[in-house]
Amino acid sequence: DLVLQYHGRDVQKGICPFSRMHRIFDNIHKELIHVAKTHSNYAGGGKTRWRGEADLQVTTADPRLIFGFKLPPANGHEDRPNLLNFEDPLYIAVKESVELVGVVTASLQDEQPRERINHFAEGRPGIDSALIDAALHAARRFIPQKEKTIDSVEIGGQAVPADSAVDLGRAEWSRATQALAETRIPKDTADVVGTLMAVDYETMRFELRSIVNWEIRSVRCKYAPEHESIVKSHGKKQVKIHGKADFDRDHNPRFVVVEKMEPLS
Repeated sequence: DLVLQYHGRDVQKGICPFSRMHRIFDNIHKELIHVAKTHSNYAGGGKTRWRGEADLQVTTADPRLIFGFKLPPANGHEDRPNLLNFEDPLYIAVKESVELVGVVTASLQDEQPRERINHFAEGRPGIDSALIDAALHAARRFIPQKEKTIDSVEIGGQAVPADSAVDLGRAEWSRATQALAETRIPKDTADVVGTLMAVDYETMRFELRSIVNWEIRSVRCKYAPEHESIVKSHGKKQVKIHGKADFDRDHNPRFVVVEKMEPLS
């Protein structure tokens, strides 16, 4: 469903330091699973399900830095029957998230990536602003910026529109950064208390987890430069935020553009 092949000097020699291969592989897997966990249909299940029946299947892990993944089997497996079914919220979350990542990577070839992304999201209620933001962040993280001798990543597979591979380099990284900066400002407001986690200082994002008084596991947030001192000093601590928010169908906040931020611990 999704194949990533990295290009650059020395990549095609057929050997690779274990630390580099592990670092890149771990980053890909972490970002894909994080997008799936951001899906509004995510119904939990704990670490057991994510590490078992809902985990992505590896089809390729080549020292030439080629990595392939496919969706977990649905409606049973010959060795492990009835793991997932096509209506399982967890399966839907993984499936739509992988598809969205494919669309987002392809959209970075466009001058206005969000146009293609928003068109894909129409009619798919599980794909909201929080999930799109997470998928853009993941695609940006796929593109090598700090790996020496790696210039770009080619992404293909059935999840990519028209099943055609796209090559992502510095220009596409800049488009992803710009698309994240151009986040639509929601109209409604929310106050949320939770534990500040998963900070990305480059894109000014974090997540609130262990949410208080809302029936939701986490809230994705975009903060402003004036909040950076609190963000840096209160990692893994409880904070209260107020800002413009997008809500899910049950009126729980999903994505908040932070206007005010208050430490609580």
